[in-house]
This record gives sequence, C-alpha cells and structure tokens, in this order.
Amino acid sequence: MASLSCSPADLAQFFGPNTTNPTAAASYLCDQFTAVSNKFVDTNYAIDTTYLLFSAYLVFSMQLGFAMLCAGSVRAKNTIF
Repeated sequence: MASLSCSPADLAQFFGPNTTNPTAAASYLCDQFTAVSNKFVDTNYAIDTTYLLFSAYLVFSMQLGFAMLCAGSVRAKNTIF
C-alpha cells in the first residue's frame, strides 16, 4: 500500500492570494491529516483484535460441540466389558 505523506510546503501553494499565512494553514491541515491517520491505525488494530477473539471463540465452541457429539455416541452397548 502506498504511503501518503502531507508536506506543508506542497500544500501551501493551493491556498489563494487572500490567505495571510498559507504555511501555517497548510501545517495545520497536515497535522489534522496525521491525527486522522493515527486514529485509523488504532481502529484497524482494534478491529483485527476483535476478529481474532471472535474466531477463537467460534473454534472453542466447535470443539465443545464435537466433544458433546463424541460423548453422545459412546453408549454402554459399545463397551468391551
């Protein structure tokens, strides 16, 4: 995946002639983009962890179901003694 970077020098040229301090405005926007990007990283980590825990729960539940199936198929008539 491509890495997106925000440079105030590149962004300042897009502000019109009426902007008093285009570098400060561009720097502020870049800081906001960085903050949003960091929140997406945190959210991505949380979603991955939730998916992993839910998948582990499903596997554990399937093992319990298989144990109940095996326990139900063992009857007294199938024993050797």
